[in-house]
Amino acid sequence: MSLLVGVGNPDQRDDGVGPWVVRELHRQRPALAVRELRGDGAGLLSLFEEADELVVVDAVRGQGEPGKIHRLDALKDPLPSRFLRCTGHTFGIAEAVAMAGVLGRLPRRLLIYGVEGEDFAWGQDFSPAVADGAAKLVKELLALDA
Repeated sequence: MSLLVGVGNPDQRDDGVGPWVVRELHRQRPALAVRELRGDGAGLLSLFEEADELVVVDAVRGQGEPGKIHRLDALKDPLPSRFLRCTGHTFGIAEAVAMAGVLGRLPRRLLIYGVEGEDFAWGQDFSPAVADGAAKLVKELLALDA
């Protein structure tokens, strides 16, 4: 695994799942390279130049039951923009991938993991299903790196 990126706002309950997952991965395996992006997907553009392989974790909505883990290969699978935009930013992960593609700046490998969210109100606790999904995703990603 190369660079792990957690996208989201830890102050909007389930939207903080991306940063939590990468922090937990780093806690369990300090050698892993991690970054947290709070806000929109524009910060991904510079990370695409920093690393040739990225794994991005974010909250998603509207594609299944809360806590469900979605896996997408961003270089092969279409990225629905609404699916990856939980906090209302207009420039999300899908837009960052599209822009990088136009500019010829996509990494060699880009995997997106989305955890289906339930509650995006102000607060820091995850809904129970999202907490379970986040823990499962940490185990899955640690197994990939083993």
